[in-house]
Amino acid sequence: DGMDAMKPEPPKELPYKLRDKQLKPLTASLEPKVLACKKDKTGRFKVKVVVVGETGKARSARVYGKRQRNSDTGKCITALLLQTQYPQFRRRTQTLTFRFKIK
Repeated sequence: DGMDAMKPEPPKELPYKLRDKQLKPLTASLEPKVLACKKDKTGRFKVKVVVVGETGKARSARVYGKRQRNSDTGKCITALLLQTQYPQFRRRTQTLTFRFKIK
């Protein structure tokens, strides 16, 4: 009857989208890992991550600024944020912006 093909509704207890209360602990847990990415470039790194709500997996991660993005530090941060497991939410996707300072 085709009912099996319907995707199940995400659980109602999941937030519609991620807010500060979910993102603050996540950012705090990422900081030491991001600092370990320090290779060739230091300074401020701003990263845009698109997360899929159903899985909590990153679909894309991009460091702003060509020099930062193409640096070994930037590539390490991008890889790290792509591998991170994010909290799940009901919206299809959400774009998150992270800011890290590497000294």
